[in-house]
Amino acid sequence: MNTLILAVSLSVMLIGAVIGAGMMWSASGVDIGVFGWSVIGGGAVLTVALGAGLMWLSFHSARAGYDDKAHEASQALANPDIATDKTEP
Repeated sequence: MNTLILAVSLSVMLIGAVIGAGMMWSASGVDIGVFGWSVIGGGAVLTVALGAGLMWLSFHSARAGYDDKAHEASQALANPDIATDKTEP
């Protein structure tokens, strides 16, 4: 139920933002052709795709353990008194 309420409220806000932006754009008196709208749409799609790809890389890197060495190095710099070398018994 909470998910439904969240989805509906976010959808209403998105629709309101799109309608408001459209009203303000039409009030300014500037006309955009089909090519302009396609470029704007393509830019929006590519921006979302880039963001999704970077988030996927971030999660993949964290799950695969690629970040462990960097985390240990930052911990060693932050706390030089604590030994983080796992090779010593």
